[in-house]
Amino acid sequence: MFYSDIDSGPRSGGEGGQDGAFICIYGEQFGSGRAASFISIGGTQVVNYKLWTDPGEPYRPGHYAKACAQISHATPDGKSMVDLTTAQGKSNSLPFTIRGGKVFFVAPHGGDLTGNGSDQHPWQTIKHCKSRMSAGDICYIRDGLKVTTNEAYGTAVVLDSSGEPGKPRALVAYPGASVIVDNASTLGALRALTNYDRFGDISYWTVAGLSFNSAHVSFQLLRGNGIRVVDNDVQCTGSYCYGYDAGLLVGGPGASTTGITILGNRVHDVGCGEDSDYHSSVHPCNWFPVARITMSTSGSTWRITQWPGSFGPGYVIEANGELRRIDSCDSGCRSGKLDAAFSKDLPEGTAWKFRFPSPPKFFHSVYLGNANSIEFAWNDVDGKRGQACRGVLFHSTASHDMYDVHVHDNAIHDTVCDCVAFGTVDPNQGPVEAYNNTLYRCGLGSTMVQMSSFSGVYLSNDADCLPNASRGGRVQVFNNTIYNAGSGGVSGNNNSCFAVKVVTTPAHGSAGLDLKNNACIQAGTNRQTYVTTSGADTISRRPLSSYVAGTHNDCYGSDGSCPSELSDSVNVPAGFADAKTDNFRLASDSKLKGAGAPSKATTDQDGKPRGSRPNIGAF
Repeated sequence: MFYSDIDSGPRSGGEGGQDGAFICIYGEQFGSGRAASFISIGGTQVVNYKLWTDPGEPYRPGHYAKACAQISHATPDGKSMVDLTTAQGKSNSLPFTIRGGKVFFVAPHGGDLTGNGSDQHPWQTIKHCKSRMSAGDICYIRDGLKVTTNEAYGTAVVLDSSGEPGKPRALVAYPGASVIVDNASTLGALRALTNYDRFGDISYWTVAGLSFNSAHVSFQLLRGNGIRVVDNDVQCTGSYCYGYDAGLLVGGPGASTTGITILGNRVHDVGCGEDSDYHSSVHPCNWFPVARITMSTSGSTWRITQWPGSFGPGYVIEANGELRRIDSCDSGCRSGKLDAAFSKDLPEGTAWKFRFPSPPKFFHSVYLGNANSIEFAWNDVDGKRGQACRGVLFHSTASHDMYDVHVHDNAIHDTVCDCVAFGTVDPNQGPVEAYNNTLYRCGLGSTMVQMSSFSGVYLSNDADCLPNASRGGRVQVFNNTIYNAGSGGVSGNNNSCFAVKVVTTPAHGSAGLDLKNNACIQAGTNRQTYVTTSGADTISRRPLSSYVAGTHNDCYGSDGSCPSELSDSVNVPAGFADAKTDNFRLASDSKLKGAGAPSKATTDQDGKPRGSRPNIGAF
């Protein structure tokens, strides 16, 4: 077992009245059917199994086996452990607390006026259920419920009150239910879910098993503590899914967020943009009128009176009811070529408008900022569609450096820019680490993003937060598999597995990278490298290479062997089971087996013990 949806709940008052809340567990090797397998909490077996699914090998983060059942009324109160027993034996344990709290239900056929929130007489809306909840209560949402209207602040679901430490409030999909929060096409929509409050923090919530989509930001957590986000599906396909935000956003300028747990979610299709046939794009960005800037054309040649501030190849324009795509433009981007001529040449003074072909480099799949004590684990961040810039970004603006950050056991892939970027972190204040991740096809580039960073893991030491001259230490990066990073980036612009930018000034120090047991396999042909360094240390004048250290890494592909600052490295093919299908487990004859050194990652991404002679990579 890897994790559960809720980590505490009542043992009575749930479906049927006698027993308690449902608990869902996630992991591997559960078996295709339950048969004689069982879940127990504190030694007492759960009851009323509702779901038991197992996709089988090869497992992927965010797509694990799942089993859901009800807590028995006979379970002892207090702190306990969840166990799973199958024909293969007893699993590892997960912590769980039996405590007080009520259980409510919402269903499409329910009634806010006629129901009482029970399983037999549910309410109809999440909004009404939230209004009746107290700390420790759980609201289960049944299959088929869909929220498309805005509750407040341009948001479909607003978490507007707090739980308490050890007694969170929870919005959870009923086992097996499809619950959709989607206001992507709703007038005035900005977010699908937020905990925004004008008067203070909103803390101690669990949100699990729902699907989110919106017009600008789908899942937003601002100020608050103790928030648990598990097994949700997050996309952002609305016409305003671009700008300075993300599909899943934590924190923001002036915010302070701590104790955030993000487990087993699927983040994908983040960003509006054009399809290959831009005349019928499914999720295009909104149109930008250009006011006094006019256009004229002669055949496929176009010219505008002045540059509109954001414009270039790939942009789609509309004039006189016809759509065309900009194929190229001159150095000032005031003239160039279209993909095809308009049916009639546009005379001088023609009004027109344009839209982005994809998000710019400031919009990301996951953006975690101004927050500490973060666990981001077992998630699948897929950038194939939407083309948001970074997979996961840690970056504070006008606030403190981040620390106590743990990124592990994720699959982050097919990103335009870096898969993982640590912008404003300070390991001197607490651990910052990334391990057991599979990061592949990072830094593919896009029409909109040609100058950024295109690495697997990037430490940028940004100076956007409050001054911190004592920033230092090393981000620990160990037991990761990075495959084909930087294939779309400009050569020399961090198109590498690992990258560090040093920004050491009187106001800001710089952290470094410590690399151990990582497999860096560069299969591309874009002069991709293993490690790149940039920037300057204007205080101690240290060489940039001193900000990178490590041992027992594999560097293989297009750039020789690992750099000299990495000791005991190897330069061998990884021997993956099947890289073509993104299965980066090691084949039986892989030379990376037993080639690593002991690390904090005592188990691999499949949860298997590593032993005293661990493999290099995530498996």
